[in-house]
Amino acid sequence: MNIIITGDMGSSIMRMLFACVQSATEHCILTLKGKGKEMGSSTNIAWCDMTFNPWTGCTKVSPGCANCYAEGWSKRSGIVKWGMGQPRRRTSEANWKLPLKWNREGHLNYEKRNGYRPKVFCASLADWLDHEVPHGWRVDLLNLIAETPYLDWLLLTKRPESWSARLHECAYASPLAAEWINGNPPPNVWVGTTVEDQARADERIPLLLEIPAKVRFLSCEPLLGPVTLPYIDFPQAWEIAKSAPSAQHDPLCSYRKSGGGILCDCDVLTKRSGMDGIHWVICGGESGPGARPMHPDWARLLQQQCEEQGVSFLFKQWGEWCPATEGFGVTGNVMPDTGEKFRWIGWDGKTKNPSFHGLVPPVMAIAKQGKQRAGRLLDGREWNEFPKAGGEK
Repeated sequence: MNIIITGDMGSSIMRMLFACVQSATEHCILTLKGKGKEMGSSTNIAWCDMTFNPWTGCTKVSPGCANCYAEGWSKRSGIVKWGMGQPRRRTSEANWKLPLKWNREGHLNYEKRNGYRPKVFCASLADWLDHEVPHGWRVDLLNLIAETPYLDWLLLTKRPESWSARLHECAYASPLAAEWINGNPPPNVWVGTTVEDQARADERIPLLLEIPAKVRFLSCEPLLGPVTLPYIDFPQAWEIAKSAPSAQHDPLCSYRKSGGGILCDCDVLTKRSGMDGIHWVICGGESGPGARPMHPDWARLLQQQCEEQGVSFLFKQWGEWCPATEGFGVTGNVMPDTGEKFRWIGWDGKTKNPSFHGLVPPVMAIAKQGKQRAGRLLDGREWNEFPKAGGEK
């Protein structure tokens, strides 16, 4: 479906129209005329310019998948069924031609007009390393990436352990795959993995670091717990941990306590830089039905670790819940003693209302305001940092 919107329409009407069509169709082409930059396809995701779904369908693999927005979309649309053993659905040929169009636009004037290369988030309704996808589809995707050198492709996965096996399956028909598995990553690909909690950080980040890439990134969304990154040197984060009231019970550091104190190996970890490191961290809370709240200090901890080591940080959103002291009728330590919209959250993510007794400190007040009203300000500002193509901030 192609919708042409003119600059005469108000921005709220434009957003409403696109949201309605996007929720009802597998892909919406939105062309903006006469108002700012033009795009072949639009997205409200803060960290990319376009989205491309080569196919749809996936299987849940970790806690972050519990309230999967893509699964919700699949149920509403009826286009594809979710889960293991369910056939994935390849998108239309017209959809597959869109990146070629974007590539022409990128080559002609996109970077000159906007100051950066167009970024394409691939597979927002799937996982590009899903083993239940036919090999030929992935070959077509990798060949498409090779044919669009003026686009930066953001390949996010919850399956970094599958990278080598999936690319070896494609190497017979994809020169890009053959070069990549031999240590020569495509210059227009950024590779990322989802890290929703410390367990997934410990499991997936080492696997991500084994993938040759010009840019590596973490999507800490939905953030479901505190995450320390032992693959970036972070002395400041350790200072935070030592001063936290709950340090002796639940230290921010991923290393466990021993005896009466806390042992930490942070000081002997070395920062990995260039092609050996993490270049970008995206952070966000969960939105949608049943959204789980994010402790505000979990986001701050990630931001401080990134700032300490010069790693780009982007705060995407609070989600359904946000700090109750950020202008929603609650000030200081005042907290309504009734009402489902207000709760206390402990460091381990557990919440209570009206009493906060028994929660792991530091405890903070949060309010359920909805994604739009909660916004994306962290400590009074937006965080919109992006790495450069070579990984530098």
